[in-house]
Amino acid sequence: MRRLAFASLATSASLLSLPALAHPSLYFDAAGLAQLKQLAADDTDAGLGWSYAEVFDGIVKAADQYLAGKYTYTVEIPDPDGNGSATWTYTLSSTMPPAHPNNKSYPPWTKVSRDLQSRMEVLSFVYAVSGDGKYLHNAQGTGALDVAKAVAAWAKWTDPEYGCGTGNSCLDTAHLSLGVGLTYDLGFAAMTEAERKLLRDAIIAKGVTPLATDVKAANTTSGGIGAWFNGYALRVAGLAGGACAVAEDAPTQSPAWTTLARESVLAFYGSQGADGAAFEGQLYGSYAVDNLVIAAHVLEQKSPGSGLFDHAWLTGVPRFAGAFLGTDNRTLANFGDSSLAAYWSTTMFALAAHVADRDVGQHIRVIDTGATGQRKEVVRQLRQRQHQEGNG
Repeated sequence: MRRLAFASLATSASLLSLPALAHPSLYFDAAGLAQLKQLAADDTDAGLGWSYAEVFDGIVKAADQYLAGKYTYTVEIPDPDGNGSATWTYTLSSTMPPAHPNNKSYPPWTKVSRDLQSRMEVLSFVYAVSGDGKYLHNAQGTGALDVAKAVAAWAKWTDPEYGCGTGNSCLDTAHLSLGVGLTYDLGFAAMTEAERKLLRDAIIAKGVTPLATDVKAANTTSGGIGAWFNGYALRVAGLAGGACAVAEDAPTQSPAWTTLARESVLAFYGSQGADGAAFEGQLYGSYAVDNLVIAAHVLEQKSPGSGLFDHAWLTGVPRFAGAFLGTDNRTLANFGDSSLAAYWSTTMFALAAHVADRDVGQHIRVIDTGATGQRKEVVRQLRQRQHQEGNG
C-alpha cells in the first residue's frame, strides 16, 4: 500500500524480521514485507498503464499529507427536529472527542475513527516499506505511533453518548482496533516496551474485549446478527484484527478471541442470501464484507487453511455484484441509498488473492476501467494489495 524512502531500509528490514518478535505477521510476514519493498521500487508497467512504484508514490503522497498536521474534524451536527445545528470540532489528542449534547443520536465518532484508522494504516505501512522513521514518530506528533498512542490513552473506543445499542462497542471500536492493531504490528520492533504495552493493553481492553462481548451476544440472541448486519460484520472484523495483532503477545487469551472471530465470519456468511445476495444491498453490504474479508485474511495469516475464502456464499458475491452492473459496465444500479459507484473493491481483490474466479476478474476490470482521480488511486492501491498477498 504506500511510500518509497528507503533511508534505514537494511536496519528496518532486519529488525522487522526478527523471529523472536513475531512481527510483522498481521497482513504479511517478513517475507511479504521484503516482496513489498521490491514492488515499491518496480517502475515497470504492471499491464494496465501503471507501475507499482507509481502506486507506492501515490501512497507516499497521502502519508505526507497526514504528516503535515494533526488530525482535526469539524461537522455541523443537526438538531433532532432539523431546525438548527451545533458545530462540533475535534483535534486529535489523548483526550476523547467531546460530547454532542444537541443530538446524541448523531455519530461523529464513526467519521473520526475511520479517518484515524486510515492515518495509522497509511503511515505505518509507509514506515514499514520505506524504513523512514518520521512516518512512525516525529516531533510534530503526526506519525502512526503518535496517533496510536493518543488513541490508546482514551478512556474507551466508542462514543459514550451514541450508545450503539449496547454501550460496549460500535463501528468506531472496530475501526480503531484495526488501525491501532496494524500500527502495533508494523511498528513493534521500533517501539519501546512501554509503548508496546500501552498499545497492546488498549487493543485488548478497549477493542477486543468489548467487541467480543457484543459479538457473543449477537451470536446467542435470536435475530442478533440480522438486527444490524454491517454492525455485526465490523465488530467481527475489529475483533479479528485486534486479536490477531496481539496473538503472539497474549498467547493465553488470543485463541478464544480468534476462534470466536472465525466462527462469526462463518455465521455472517450463513446469515446472507443463499444466492450470494447481501441483505443490506450494495452500499452497506459491501461495507460489511469489505471489512469481513480483512478479518478472514488476518485469521488465515494466523491459521492457514481455515477455508474462510472458500465459502459458497462469499464466492457467490461477484455474481451478485455483477448482476447489478449498469449498461455502461462500469457502475452499479443505485437502488436504495447506494450511489453509482462499483462497490466491493476490497472484497474482490481479497478474493482474487485467495481464489480463482472469472467473475472476480471481471469485476476488478470494471472497477479499474471505471475509476478516475482519487478513486483510480484507491483502485491501484487495492491492486497492489492483491499482488502483495501472493496473486500477482
